[in-house]
Amino acid sequence: MMDAGPHKGLKHRPRTEFPLRRGLGGCQTPQCAPKHPPESPFKGGHAQRLKGGHAFKGGHADRLGYILFETLVAMTLLSIGLIAINRAMRETILVRGVSRDHTQARFLLEGLIGNLELQPELNETSGSGRFEGELARFSYEWAVSKVEVPEPPLPPDMPPEEAEKLKLRAFYLAKIEATVSWQRSGRSYEQTAQTLWTPEKLFVPEEQKKP
Repeated sequence: MMDAGPHKGLKHRPRTEFPLRRGLGGCQTPQCAPKHPPESPFKGGHAQRLKGGHAFKGGHADRLGYILFETLVAMTLLSIGLIAINRAMRETILVRGVSRDHTQARFLLEGLIGNLELQPELNETSGSGRFEGELARFSYEWAVSKVEVPEPPLPPDMPPEEAEKLKLRAFYLAKIEATVSWQRSGRSYEQTAQTLWTPEKLFVPEEQKKP
């Protein structure tokens, strides 16, 4: 019989085996797998709220689609803005050019009327033409005509001496009218000026001088 040593007299207890925890690699058999595994918060690509108030979004394809939509919206807005800026710049250039043309046309009108006024006597006539050189896109028309002046009615109780003073010595005036026209960007523009002169400026036969 062998000597039990210092453990002599102690009762032998059977060895108890503790099962390993699942999921730590201790059990590799199908029986160890959980019957109802916890559902993933990312399942289906939809956001689920977990404990603690934190939300997780799943689905990489959904995120890419949202970025593509943002890009399309940004490009659309950018295109609209560029078109509006281009149109505003075009209108600004057009308005500036038209304003310069009106200033130039005013000087041309003053030149036309000034040349007619320098003549000692005018006849009822008209003319037209086109300027030369850099002003070739401007055309002009001018006319000299007689404007009838009606005699205003006098009060019936006015003394004859006063009525004689207020009588008109001439029943017409000389009218000089000129028009300058041009085109810019497919649009037509024109500017007109006119002035009146005394009857002595216009040649009228004697039979036509009386009313």
